[in-house]
Amino acid sequence: MDVELLTGKLAAAQGLKAAHAGRLAQKISEADDDIWAAALQWAVTGQMPTEPVIEGQDPARLHGRMNPSQVFTALMGLRSDPERARSALRHFPGDLSRPRKEAD
Repeated sequence: MDVELLTGKLAAAQGLKAAHAGRLAQKISEADDDIWAAALQWAVTGQMPTEPVIEGQDPARLHGRMNPSQVFTALMGLRSDPERARSALRHFPGDLSRPRKEAD
């Protein structure tokens, strides 16, 4: 049920088709408990939480330039491979938090 909630919120926030949002939500549901809890908190409240803080980054800070699904996958990357994730964040394009229309 929680995966379905996140699926709907990701689809609405990012202009994604349900199947794509579902794949993203499933991936995020496999994160460590604190990241998953943050994703669910966002899905319920619509506000990005300030925790967890991983490698100096938190959901609210990342959301300033990323879509919600990118926020949570970035946190997953910061935990599993900090060096690679920090490099990716340094080279990440500017503001991607605007909803985009999916091309399929």
